Amino acid sequence: MAVIIMSTFSPQSGNKERVANLLEAVDIAFAQQAGYVLGLRYAGMNDSDEIGRIFVWESIEAGRDAEASKEASPLLRRIRNLSEESVMNNVYSLEGYALKPN
Repeated sequence: MAVIIMSTFSPQSGNKERVANLLEAVDIAFAQQAGYVLGLRYAGMNDSDEIGRIFVWESIEAGRDAEASKEASPLLRRIRNLSEESVMNNVYSLEGYALKPN
């Protein structure tokens, strides 16, 4: 069963750009992992400093293995160290999708 892992971070003051750059490096590391389907990054609107990522994995195990990988684990640890304690990590089962026709 495919899953979505959604993580939202609130960077500490002055660290939004650093966290954004680290999330880009996580995207690259995850794209090389088995079970990777799709990755998206997002940022809050209306003066929100929140920033995050949504990844689609073939299974929850693939997502967890990627997060624990030697490539991604140090990056994720740095992101957490540069963020407030209120880090959200949600997991959802992917039940369907629709692509816009050409």
